[in-house]
Amino acid sequence: MPASVAPKAPAFLRPALSLLAGLGIFVAIVFLGTIATFVLMQVRDPLHPTIGLLVAQLVVNAVGALAAGLATGRMTLGRSLYTVFVLALIPSMSSVIPVLKGSSTGEPQWFLLVRPVVIFLAVLLGGALERRRAHAEPIT
Repeated sequence: MPASVAPKAPAFLRPALSLLAGLGIFVAIVFLGTIATFVLMQVRDPLHPTIGLLVAQLVVNAVGALAAGLATGRMTLGRSLYTVFVLALIPSMSSVIPVLKGSSTGEPQWFLLVRPVVIFLAVLLGGALERRRAHAEPIT
């Protein structure tokens, strides 16, 4: 009796899973990093953030986005950077919503405008760094 061959996975599966993984990594790091930042900085009034808190939040967002870009870049190695680009668009465009709605969350306008740019660029940087690292490794 011949050995059975496993069915081939659809071509869209790996990019879709890497996109979900990248989003999950971003959300987890930003969620935990925000809690840690608020505790470490002993924030009493989150509706009136200090400049230090806003900068710390930008750093947390950048670290989360960079890690998400690295993971997505690694999972989609050998394919185009399209998935990394889509990943960069999703959380950065989600950050634009307060600007478009004109909501008053207590955050200054400069922060609301800078955060999407930081997230977008950090995801792309993470994906590009992972591709560069992978191409620099010697083949064994």
